[in-house]
Amino acid sequence: MKKVLILGAGLVVKPMVEYLLKNNFELMVASPMKERADEMIKGNPHGSSLDWSMDDRPCLRSLFQTMILL
Repeated sequence: MKKVLILGAGLVVKPMVEYLLKNNFELMVASPMKERADEMIKGNPHGSSLDWSMDDRPCLRSLFQTMILL
């Protein structure tokens, strides 16, 4: 399964999230607006979200490694 990591859950991301989930991509949305990311994912089992700040570089490194290993 193809995996996608989206950094940020701004309003322009919603169509991309919907497209990726509709086409069975494994999707992680990392954003300081986790609630907005959750609204976009709508409980889809292929989607997940994480409360993430751009200042948290160790977490970003971990996200990339996790997406590679999934």
